[in-house]
Amino acid sequence: MKEKIMNYGLQTSIKTEFSSYTNAGTEQEILMISLLQNNAKELLSGCLNGVGLNMFSRFLFPISGSALISGKARFRLTKMYHILNSNPYVRERFQLSYEKSSSLVKRSRITIRDLIGFLALFYREFGQFVSQIHSNAGYRPRFNRFDEMEYPAGDRPYLFPFFQLRDYICRNMKEYLVAAFVHGSIATIDYVKGWSDVDLLIVVNQETVTDPELLFQFRKKVIKSWPFLLHIDPFQHHGYFIFSEIDLNFYPQTYFPFILFDYSKSLFETVPLVFHDRDSSREGKKELMDICRTLQTMSRRRIYSLYIWKLYLHLLMLLPTLYLQFMGEYCYKKFSFEMIRNVFEKSDIELLAWVSHIRNHRWVSDYHIHHLNQQVPMIFSHPTLLSFFSRLMPFRYGREEKKIMSTTLSLADRVLEEIS
Repeated sequence: MKEKIMNYGLQTSIKTEFSSYTNAGTEQEILMISLLQNNAKELLSGCLNGVGLNMFSRFLFPISGSALISGKARFRLTKMYHILNSNPYVRERFQLSYEKSSSLVKRSRITIRDLIGFLALFYREFGQFVSQIHSNAGYRPRFNRFDEMEYPAGDRPYLFPFFQLRDYICRNMKEYLVAAFVHGSIATIDYVKGWSDVDLLIVVNQETVTDPELLFQFRKKVIKSWPFLLHIDPFQHHGYFIFSEIDLNFYPQTYFPFILFDYSKSLFETVPLVFHDRDSSREGKKELMDICRTLQTMSRRRIYSLYIWKLYLHLLMLLPTLYLQFMGEYCYKKFSFEMIRNVFEKSDIELLAWVSHIRNHRWVSDYHIHHLNQQVPMIFSHPTLLSFFSRLMPFRYGREEKKIMSTTLSLADRVLEEIS
């Protein structure tokens, strides 16, 4: 990694110092509350996107809707309990959340309803906390409204499931939300058919996130919308990006950097959003380290599934954005390759350029990605089953793929060595 990185882009970051939160306790206590917020956000996102539901359960949903939470969700819940238990200041301000989490982690079985009840309780107390602290003046992002007529007429059949999804969100989910945005290549109309997935951000309103019954009903509506996502891309490996209206008052840009709103489109008319950002440098470092470690692990193993191969390439192409974010430079992903050109080694730039070429020109032809619903019998055309079949599609692991993975491993090793 070149030495130029040390002075790269730090002046552009927007950070709120802990000292600006005059009623919020010590820096260490604020850090612990930030960790609580991050874990709650991940639990909320996983819960609404279908925590505890495997592929078969999603196919049968809502018949199989009362699932147990996953091991990963239990881990996050236990982590929140230990944070709450470790500091009197934090425990005092989240007393009910502490008592609820203490009760839940002792159980052998925790249901989705149990988790939702805890989340609603936590967000009520978190809302009280952030309402009492003094933060900055706030940031008001500008964004454009989604307009179906901006898209090429010839692409309407391909985009029709997304248009249906937008209508579904406006009819069935709007009452639970402050805002909903499409971002990524579908928003900027530079999507690649057969590769591009659907990137959606939803901001859950305060009334919903603090009411367990509303939150449970909203979860059902989110999960029912999944088939629309999978019709666009059966290889879709993520759900909605989700945070709450309460998070806006104590906001880390690692959730969704402000600059991304310039390339997003609102799916329905919404009131202006006001963000009070906080320091998120620790989260930025952790996010970068996590993706590097994931790439290290995946690069040392043979990949057999085309679904996993696409996930691998996606993580690799996201790495420059997260690196720049760690350095304090927030940017839209498609511009990150050029911005990183004077930072990464020549071999790294060549690697990213090659993967971009695969994405733009060779993914469909080289890996025989067409419309999966035309490749399987009609009886299996349910989008969730299509997604299941996509995970079973064999992957041709050849010389080119081996080279990509070895070069990626070297890149991940260097980045981790630098930031550790």
